[in-house]
Amino acid sequence: MRRARSCAAALAAALALGGSGCAGPRAAGPGGAGGRAVDLLVARNDGAAARAGAERAVASRPSDPWARLAAALSARRALDLPTEAGHLAALAAGATAHPLAPLALRRLAELAEESPDLAKGVEAALAPLTATGALSGLAAYRARVARITAAEVLGEHARAAAIRAENGAVSAWTLAGPFGQHRNLDLDRPFPPEQGVLPEAVAAPLGAPERRTRPLPAPDGSVMLDGEPRDGDAFYLASDVTLARGGRYLVGLGTALSAKLFLDGALVHERRAWTGWLPTLVHLPLELAPGRHRLLVKVARIGPATGLNVSFARADGAPSDATFAAAPPGPVAPPAAPAPGRVAPAFSPRELARSLAGEAGPALAALLAGRDAVGLDREAAKALLAEAGAALPGSAAVRAAQGDVLVDDPSLDPQVARARAEAALREALARDAGHGEARVALAALLVEAQRLDDADEALAGLGDAASRPAALAVRARAADARGLAEKAEALVA
Repeated sequence: MRRARSCAAALAAALALGGSGCAGPRAAGPGGAGGRAVDLLVARNDGAAARAGAERAVASRPSDPWARLAAALSARRALDLPTEAGHLAALAAGATAHPLAPLALRRLAELAEESPDLAKGVEAALAPLTATGALSGLAAYRARVARITAAEVLGEHARAAAIRAENGAVSAWTLAGPFGQHRNLDLDRPFPPEQGVLPEAVAAPLGAPERRTRPLPAPDGSVMLDGEPRDGDAFYLASDVTLARGGRYLVGLGTALSAKLFLDGALVHERRAWTGWLPTLVHLPLELAPGRHRLLVKVARIGPATGLNVSFARADGAPSDATFAAAPPGPVAPPAAPAPGRVAPAFSPRELARSLAGEAGPALAALLAGRDAVGLDREAAKALLAEAGAALPGSAAVRAAQGDVLVDDPSLDPQVARARAEAALREALARDAGHGEARVALAALLVEAQRLDDADEALAGLGDAASRPAALAVRARAADARGLAEKAEALVA
């Protein structure tokens, strides 16, 4: 309980300095005190001076998002996650319309997964902010994702479901299929659902029983195809979406599958997974009339990936007015309004970098947007971080971020990915020996490779950060790998 109170207190103190949920004055940017602290950390590798400068900048201008960012990055470097979370929450609350806000909110979702204490703090900080309606677009969506993550960590599933509904997660589907046997070729082959008829059943090969089209509830907002027949790879998911108000929406599609998304019979977006390492989440800006719309998603399985989620978040940040029902088999009624056409995804990593570049400059913007894209669009993250590395060749922060994106890069042979990640992390530590996050990441990589003595050597340089939970967790893994179960349990008790 003491840790829970301390994490919540850190967030509360930061928010008290940060002001209310209203957008603050225009940031001084990297030219101001906050920007100078970011420069000390990112370009000059002076962590101690950066943290001191960030603290002074926050004290003098609590609503400056660059001051908050500098303080958060300094805390992250030192593995001080409660303090990092506090500054990120204050950044989002004090500069709701600033392009740094979505980046801060995505990181808060990651931090909420670290411990129940941090999850409680994230929920306490973001619940009043989302209630004010000050956030819109991607920021509002990500704030709710962070709260959903926190609720799931805390086992509060009813609250998670309620917040998920505010983001417009599709919760009711009808599943038809499988159709065809060629996952790539059949993505472009139209089957009855694309032609306006959702069949009652689909014939099975070799005289097997037909596959009935059936409702598929999605109470957690996602569907999985793990248990579906393996003699075909193309499936259709259909849902009747009713919009109470209509207006502008961010239709989110999250999947690693090949997919085509149709709305009212018109193709809006497609993802061809075999063509490259594509984003696993896109936001499609659509103007939709109130009333009922038929959502149809055609998916083709590839490898182990089988999950998919779709959401109808309101672009103005208000709770979604969308409700969902499993589509009935039979002919589809003609749409009441003109169908939307194909749209380009919004809020790509490159767009986020452009939105930051005016204040941050292209190098820092590429670093921040690239780090944000890890886990969502790895290839974009790699490209942006390469640009940042070319502009800031001596930056430990850039090399640490590159190590993070390389360590489990599926486009590389696993040994090659680990070797490149290790090289990047060692370069980061050569430039900034006090970079705790890079040191723990390197040690974790070495433990996984069973290079336990090398991991101990990496951890020996942690200094004051050695008692942080992230460091103790890696020490525990190393102890467990040596067969010292009691020591491992004591380290994380």
